[in-house]
Amino acid sequence: MNRSMYPNPTTGNISNSPVVKGTYKIYNEVGRAIAAGDIREFLNLNGYPNGMYMLILNIDSGYQCFKIIKQ
Repeated sequence: MNRSMYPNPTTGNISNSPVVKGTYKIYNEVGRAIAAGDIREFLNLNGYPNGMYMLILNIDSGYQCFKIIKQ
């Protein structure tokens, strides 16, 4: 399944399409988990500093990884 996270780079909110059931984790540049939860249509990075993040989705078909840039 093709999944998109946009806008990327982002200033805060990321739209996830299509939305599926599962969980997510967001890791910062040094590999520390900074957020986790159930997958939603929008993920909010507004409270985090600018930089690169890894978003990992755990869904029925396995894991999907995305590099997210916050500006």
